[in-house]
Amino acid sequence: MKKHFEESLINGIKRMNNASDQHKKDELTSSRVISEDLEIDELILTHSYSQSAAQKILGVNHIVFKQIVDKAIDSGIIEKPLKLAHSYKYTIAHIHALQDYLNIKSWKDKFKGLEVIVVNNLKGGTGKTTFCVSLCVELALQFSYRPRILCIDLDPQGSIAQYTNLDMNDASILTGVDLMLGDNESDSVYQQYKSAGYSHEELVKGSVVSTHIPNLKILPSHPNDGRYIDDLLKMKLQAIRNNPETKDCVFNDLLQTKIIDHIKDDFDIVIIDTTPQKNVLVATAMDAATGLLVPCTPHALDWDATQKHLNSFISLIKDETPSTGDKLKWWKVAATNFEDEFGRDTAIYDKMREALSTDLLSNPLARTHAFEVAAQNKITVKDILPSHKLAPKKQLMKAKDSLTAVGRDIMHLMLTHADKADESEVK
Repeated sequence: MKKHFEESLINGIKRMNNASDQHKKDELTSSRVISEDLEIDELILTHSYSQSAAQKILGVNHIVFKQIVDKAIDSGIIEKPLKLAHSYKYTIAHIHALQDYLNIKSWKDKFKGLEVIVVNNLKGGTGKTTFCVSLCVELALQFSYRPRILCIDLDPQGSIAQYTNLDMNDASILTGVDLMLGDNESDSVYQQYKSAGYSHEELVKGSVVSTHIPNLKILPSHPNDGRYIDDLLKMKLQAIRNNPETKDCVFNDLLQTKIIDHIKDDFDIVIIDTTPQKNVLVATAMDAATGLLVPCTPHALDWDATQKHLNSFISLIKDETPSTGDKLKWWKVAATNFEDEFGRDTAIYDKMREALSTDLLSNPLARTHAFEVAAQNKITVKDILPSHKLAPKKQLMKAKDSLTAVGRDIMHLMLTHADKADESEVK
């Protein structure tokens, strides 16, 4: 029985390490046969580009583009483009590989250090998870920087796992909480992996899940992650018994030491979805944070709750994080679910702008039917084309334009505060 369980775990880590993870979802994201011997995920096809669009991204004319592609194929840099009907399609992986082939600098070439953005609000119903996942996709699709993004789910509701093909009932899957508590749980799946010979760093990297966008990965959560709060309290009490001078914030650096430090060279931006509570899971996220985003729907009750949350959050950062907020470069409130029709949210939004001034993101994230449909299908609005007919075209374009504007604001924030790489360090 034990041998069978260990074999299951070993197969699990191999599966999690498989970069070609296939994504099988509903009919929108099912695979499509585009030739007799080629089948491709519909989401990957959605994010594929025509030759003219690919040329524009690379900044070359059609003659130079063809020469580059032919040489890249001959050199084994890329596979042949997808042939669909009478046209060719280039995937994101194609374009990224061609950009690397042409030595077009990416985020890691231009900047050093890791950006860690925490998304948090105590008020539920702000669209926090939709905002978080949509932002990850929006930033990952920035070809001019092609940042390597990791989305960490620290909300035990486990909503972000729904955007992958993961079966979270699979015992072999490790979450962020599993990795942070692993050394203190003797009978855990984590310890079974360690007994099978895997190092902690191998487990961290093996637990990161691929998505349909090659530079976007996810570290999922599970409802059982709620145990973190009680388990950490027990660890703290034991530490205090051993040393009465132990600070209350002890162990609130576990996200940094157990996860971030082991993936910091593999990613450029980490975006963390947190629980809508003020607890040690939020504290460990804030200890690692370089940026904070607080989504808020511009309704009277939401805005009132958010103001109280911001006032109390200062003490959490100063008193409950080992870093005491020293890593935090910026914070912003983001207006979400904003309805501009008939001026429904204008009055409260104006109050938010007056109170927050430059601490409010310049652009609100609009509320449209397209966001609701995307969430129902466990995708983002960026994964929907008008031809899918899931939402009215006008609503879809409004959602995409709104998300692009918010993404541009946040990209500007990061660029303003990012540390530039030394030219001597750039390969």
